[in-house]
Amino acid sequence: MLNTLKNKKNKGITVPFLSSLLLIRNVIKNGGSILFTGFSGQQKELNAEVQNLVKGTDHFYINEKGLGSLITNFSELKKSISNTFDINYTFAKKKKFKKNVKIYAAIQNITKRPNLILVFDVKFNRSLIIAATNVGIPVILFDPKVILKNTLTYIVPLSLKNKKVLNKACMLLRKFII
Repeated sequence: MLNTLKNKKNKGITVPFLSSLLLIRNVIKNGGSILFTGFSGQQKELNAEVQNLVKGTDHFYINEKGLGSLITNFSELKKSISNTFDINYTFAKKKKFKKNVKIYAAIQNITKRPNLILVFDVKFNRSLIIAATNVGIPVILFDPKVILKNTLTYIVPLSLKNKKVLNKACMLLRKFII
């Protein structure tokens, strides 16, 4: 399977990707949870692929911009999630409810901050990356253009905006998160 990611065009990807897989394995082995982030809203097929990767696991997926508060203000976020799925709140604030359900449905059962974050679209999730590294949560970034000098950031120089490449990467990731 790793040979599918190793070709002339993707030279130099295998070692960072393997390092990331080992980090994922260690987080899971120690009972940690992983937060997977999606792509900007226009890329529905790619988001569906990442969402399917997380289905049936104890990990979480978000596809909303600006969720740095998930990391920096976790207790307030939990309260907001709880309110969103409370019947009385639902009837009192119908418009806000629809928006919040869209945002919080996938992380409704989150009980603590994630131990690792995987970012598939760096530009779309910039605030989350900053918030995570500020509180000491490691982040794996899939982007061939990003150069960050941060000990908590692991960069896999691979663009996953191609559905075939994303599919192969997700197949490998799935083996490590189950």
